[in-house]
Formats: sequence, C-alpha cells, structure tokens
Amino acid sequence: MIKSTFCSLLFLCGSVEAVMFTDPPESDTALTADTVANEENKLLVIPFVFYSPETKLAVGIYPSYLFRIAPGCRPSSISLPMFYTTNKQFAVNLEFGITLPENRHNFAGNIYFEKWPNVFYGIGGDASADNIDDYTSRNAGIYLSYKRRYVSSLYYGVDFSLFNRKYTVYPESGRFTTSEIIGSVSGRQTGFGFSITWDDRDNILYPGDGYYGAVSVGYNGDKLGSDYDFKSYSVDLRKYMTVRDTDTFSLWTVIVAIDGDPPFWAMPRIGDYIRGYEPMRHIDRGLLAFQVEYRIHPIWKRLGIAFFAGTGAVEKRIANIASDDFHTAAGFGIRYLLLPGEKLNIRIDFGIGGESTELYIEAGEAF
Repeated sequence: MIKSTFCSLLFLCGSVEAVMFTDPPESDTALTADTVANEENKLLVIPFVFYSPETKLAVGIYPSYLFRIAPGCRPSSISLPMFYTTNKQFAVNLEFGITLPENRHNFAGNIYFEKWPNVFYGIGGDASADNIDDYTSRNAGIYLSYKRRYVSSLYYGVDFSLFNRKYTVYPESGRFTTSEIIGSVSGRQTGFGFSITWDDRDNILYPGDGYYGAVSVGYNGDKLGSDYDFKSYSVDLRKYMTVRDTDTFSLWTVIVAIDGDPPFWAMPRIGDYIRGYEPMRHIDRGLLAFQVEYRIHPIWKRLGIAFFAGTGAVEKRIANIASDDFHTAAGFGIRYLLLPGEKLNIRIDFGIGGESTELYIEAGEAF
C-alpha cells in the first residue's frame, strides 16, 4: 500500500517488464495447479517515487522474478524491494515463494530490515484519532513457512518467525512513556505455528472459482526466546464464483483471536483486511472482518474494474464484538492485465473508510 499526497510510478522499458509486488502472491498457501497457460520466466522491475508527511520524499525499486520450476506448477517468485526517504528511513525485504514439482511442497518467507515511522492510535475499535503517538523503530526479522499437500486440496504446514524491534524516535510523553502499552519498549518476538489449509482455487493470481480455507495456531513465548508470551488463532475463509465469462464475485471472512500478552504491533488490525483504513488504525486482540468484491475483466482490451466493500471490528475478545463495533469501507479499482498467460494484474484501488481514503497500488488481487 502507498498512502501519499504525491505518487509517481516510472516503468522500465525493453526486455525487463515492470510491476510491483507487495507480497509473494499467496504462493505460500496455494499449491494446486493453475488453469492458465504456462509463460516464460519473467523479471519484473518497478522504480518509483512518492511523498507522504511521514516519509517526505521517498524513492525505491521493486525487482521481482516470476517463474515456474516445472510445467503445471503454480508460479514461484523471488523479490527484493528497497526504499529510502529524505527522512533517512529505509527498508529492504527479500521475499520468496517456491513451489516444487507436482505442487506437493512449498517454501515461502521473507527476511527484512527497516527503519520506518509509524503512528500509534491506541488499542480498541473506539480509539480516538486525536490522541496519537508518533514513533520510529528499527526492525529486523525473518519469517519461514513450509506447506505440504496431504490429499487432494488439503495441506498442512508449519512456520517460524523471529522479529526484533528497537525504537529510535520515541515520544517524549504520552502512553509510550508508561508501562500500560505492551510493546512500547524495544523487544524480540519469536513464534512457531501450525496450519491446515483447503485450497481448490483455479488460479492463485486471479481466482475465478473455488474455495480457500485455512485454520492457523501460533505460539510465542519465552521457551522460544521471545520477550512476549501469547497464542494466536485464526480462520481465513474465501469463496470465488465466476458469474459471467468476464465477471467474478468473491467473499472473504477472517477471524483472529489472541490469548495472552502480545505487543500492540502484533495485534490484528482492521486496515490489514479492509481497504480504506490505515494499517495501524483499530487494533486489538480479537478481530472479525468481512469483505466482498466484484471484478469485471476485461472491459476494454487489458483493462478491468472492480468494486468492493467490507466491514470489520476489533475487541479484546471475539465474544465481546457488538453490531455497533463494526467499521465499514467501500471502494473501486482499476485493473491492468500485465501477464495474460498468468492472469497477473496490476491493481489500483481507492478505499473509502469512515475516517480516511486510502490508495493501494499492488500486483495481484487483494484476496
């Protein structure tokens, strides 16, 4: 996501095609064969410039290599996005998602380092936007995931994460100067997780039919060398339907619950699931979110459009969520088909939430 008052994308020409990947396109969770024609391996690069009040002028480059290890495999990717701003903030992230022949094994993850500004609004769905704490932290981490197909479209997997945060710009007063906010001091989070996934989508880059469902359990604690002790549970359910040859209707439901004492930056966030809200806006230990999207592609040559709406709520416990806790958003987007053989789109989405309007420029669909 890029939220800015100015944003320009400069695409490279020649033998290198240009695109932006913000995450490996779900290759870590979807392993069955795609119903698309295999394409040649592609190196995709995007240099860009943007401006925001938090970063000032920022420049970066996002190279990504998209390939298939064997015919019939789902696509694999390796990316290395890098950013730098005139506020002396920077980020570098090695991302990968590798699917082996016959789609039986998948390895995914990322290794990253960043120094970046952020905003803390508080915990809870009713946290005021008028009471914020600005901070900058230096973060380094690694996330590794392995999934294996068991039978048909059923998979099991394990993952490991290690994250270290050190604050470099700290509020002089406010909630961060007290002990009431877990995670307001530098610390390390170490976790291990297990997941079971059902995935029979016809394509991971542009799903048109099928189901995706995942149940995940994670543990973070001192036995793994973590400064924080908590357990996480999540359910991710998606349904895709082709309405006409050019239209797709999709639904997404997410439930996340955390038990224990997580740092605030590890809590589920509405902005991670509902387009139209800032990433750190509305966070807590429990989250319930719904989203629908209708895509029409193409409407003219390689161009398509999409309409979406969503609602989400956070509370300390899922059982405490009430109808008036939900925050809604809606929006529309433009799609450009970059790789026809892979059905890979560049999408530009405008999400309008209750307090803000967010701009998203990414490759691949939101879900």
